[in-house]
Amino acid sequence: MIVGFSFSPGGLLLPYHLGALASLSYHGHITPSTPLAGASAGAIAVTSHATGVPPFKALEASIRVSGRCNPLFLARGKLLPSLHNELDSLLGMNAHEILNEREAIVGLAHRELFPENKPILKTHFETRDCLMDAVCDSSMFPYFSTNQPFRTVKRRDDLLPHVVVDGCFSVPIQRIGCPDFSQVNGNTHSSKSSIQVDRTVTVSCFPEQLLTLTSKKHDRIGPKLEENAVFQAIKTVTMATQASRRQDLIKLFEEGWSDGERWSFAEERRKIGLTRKDRRKKYAVALMRKYFVDA
Repeated sequence: MIVGFSFSPGGLLLPYHLGALASLSYHGHITPSTPLAGASAGAIAVTSHATGVPPFKALEASIRVSGRCNPLFLARGKLLPSLHNELDSLLGMNAHEILNEREAIVGLAHRELFPENKPILKTHFETRDCLMDAVCDSSMFPYFSTNQPFRTVKRRDDLLPHVVVDGCFSVPIQRIGCPDFSQVNGNTHSSKSSIQVDRTVTVSCFPEQLLTLTSKKHDRIGPKLEENAVFQAIKTVTMATQASRRQDLIKLFEEGWSDGERWSFAEERRKIGLTRKDRRKKYAVALMRKYFVDA
């Protein structure tokens, strides 16, 4: 059974996804053979993870981006340029090749409005700049990421520019923006497009009880609903849209780790798939093959 992980949008809640990814990798659930997909903050997280950016470096970058944001809700056009600068600093010169050669796909979701109105799950990246553009396309939330309602991108060899918006608009609202792996068909130049994901685990920065996900309960990772749900919702939305203190973002990373670990332990109790020991062994073998045998 092929299990893929799909990460939701989340604005400035990105550290949560970074923590969840680090935890799931530590427990052996995410390896180079695990399909990954993300939209907006989820796209940033899976890109940094799959290209080998250490979690603490990605966390520091997210703290810097948050610190440059307008303390008010209104965007001033700083978020997307700041994101692009951090990507340029973090990603290696061969980052696009790492994703293209990865055993399983990494899909970055966005919505194309023109010349066709359709969801896109991009999995092949011609250059490093194309990869950074794909992350920015996925993170283009109208009047938040920039002061514009959309992002206009001129693709190589295309006569017309493409008009795109955030990846959260690529799927029905019930999915909370978590990309659908079935959308990869026809959107990749790789034979990996034929890989069918048998089970999708959705990872959301928002408590699943506050929204409706189409996946089964044991296929969801997210914060638990607190007793004061209204306060929790207000706090979550505030952190997603406004600058937060460094210690709060570090705590958010730790919460993502904890929720990923909680799901991992529950997965073992359900006796689904490999044991933790077997998963760690599988992950170690995959890393050895990637960095020593293939080299």
